[in-house]
Amino acid sequence: MTRRRPREGSGLWTIAVVLAVLVVAAIAFVRFLQTERGEAFLLDTGFGGRYEKVQRSLGVRIVSALEEAGIGRKQISEEHESNVPDAVVVLRVKVPREASLVWINNRIDRAISAGGGRVRTCREDRGGQQITMLIGTRRKVTHRCVIRKGRLPGKPARERPAGPALAILVDDFGYSNGKLVKEFLSLGVPLSVSVIPGLRYSEAICRQGIEAGMDVICHLPMEPERGADAAQARDRGGAARGDRRCGILVHHHAGDRVRGR
Repeated sequence: MTRRRPREGSGLWTIAVVLAVLVVAAIAFVRFLQTERGEAFLLDTGFGGRYEKVQRSLGVRIVSALEEAGIGRKQISEEHESNVPDAVVVLRVKVPREASLVWINNRIDRAISAGGGRVRTCREDRGGQQITMLIGTRRKVTHRCVIRKGRLPGKPARERPAGPALAILVDDFGYSNGKLVKEFLSLGVPLSVSVIPGLRYSEAICRQGIEAGMDVICHLPMEPERGADAAQARDRGGAARGDRRCGILVHHHAGDRVRGR
């Protein structure tokens, strides 16, 4: 039985290909480290000298997100928590009483994520009139952002009309994302939308509703008397837990059996 001799140069060719791939990967990694995301990565891996640069870039993103939400620079004040190096920057923001804190939170979260940062925590205070956000990277806090509703200087308070108030909630979103849905989301009136989690268009409609300044509520299927079973209800509940953006509140959909117990 004769042995096949390996072709001459095949080993060198393999080595050359591997080296070329490693060089390309190294160049791409070096370029990544020069980006905002790369700076945040270096800070989290122990390069403390990157703190001020990351803090500065995330601060620009926060202010830009606030401006895109219609908040002027005069409504934003900035201070350091202390005079020590790597001190957290505190941003205090005043917004109109009719502003949606959920929407503002979402705009900041998206802007920070694009720069390699994250909203570490977000706490609601003063009966829903204020949120406090800790912002930074995976291991470092760079900003504490306190956003509070109130009457802005120079603007008269909006008088509430006498009589009862009406809240309008449109539910069962998530099955489609066509013309009718887009018309609802572009009405420009203070509607709330309720989205069933886990459907084909649920995530997209949650995002669009928040971007439109609406409060988005999770329309969570429970266990109906007919038509669906407990397993389907558990699947929908799991989808709701997996996407925390989909709903600041939860109310039941088709929960006859649970409601009757």
